[in-house]
Amino acid sequence: GLDMEDTVARRAAGFEAHCRAVLEAARAAAPGLPVAAMAHCFLTGAAPSDDNSEPGRLVGNLEGYAPGALAEADYVALGHLHRRQSLSPTLWYSGSPLAMSFAEVDQTKGALLVELEPGKAPVVRELNLAAPVPLVRLEGGTEDIRERIRALDPAHPAYVEVRVTKGEDDLAGFMAELDAQAGTSAVQILRRENARPRPAIESLAEVPAENTLRTLEPLEVAAMCLREKGCSPAEQEMYLNMIRSLGL
Repeated sequence: GLDMEDTVARRAAGFEAHCRAVLEAARAAAPGLPVAAMAHCFLTGAAPSDDNSEPGRLVGNLEGYAPGALAEADYVALGHLHRRQSLSPTLWYSGSPLAMSFAEVDQTKGALLVELEPGKAPVVRELNLAAPVPLVRLEGGTEDIRERIRALDPAHPAYVEVRVTKGEDDLAGFMAELDAQAGTSAVQILRRENARPRPAIESLAEVPAENTLRTLEPLEVAAMCLREKGCSPAEQEMYLNMIRSLGL
């Protein structure tokens, strides 16, 4: 059988060969015309958002595909990553038209308008769109968050993420207080997170009740389960590497 290195090499070579075959067919079908290609994938050099809203960035230990033959098209419209970005004058991720998670709260959203002419570089215009309901991320101690949420206009809709990053206040009572306050306004608190520093957790029994799966990393939970099942260190590392290969 193939080892992981061979599998990655074959997958990358297959992507390259497929792109080259498609481009050659397109140029043969319309000689002299610009070729615009579309691809839904993660290319090396691109910048993902800082959370898990873009699954599948790691495919069988392959971090991303090299542009290769794909870059030979006159323009490539790329999808999968939510952040608008250009890898070259001809390689563009338009990004998602709306924020897909609070990790994208500071990203500019919209669309791209592209003009193509034979023998010329593409002209790309960025069209920015305002979100119908803005995202608001509130971080800090409980008193900081109280003051900032009071400053929001209760008559204007907003989707809010609350991240408590410091202090030792009781979070259950604090979150209930915020929910009661938001319940009488157009402001909706959609995500709550205890992001205060915490000691390393060795077993599931040590996880504080206020923590949820949102506050623990997938690999953390997997490692705890493997330890509790009595797996040896070598077995733990083998299973964790399998999970890493899935991009988790």
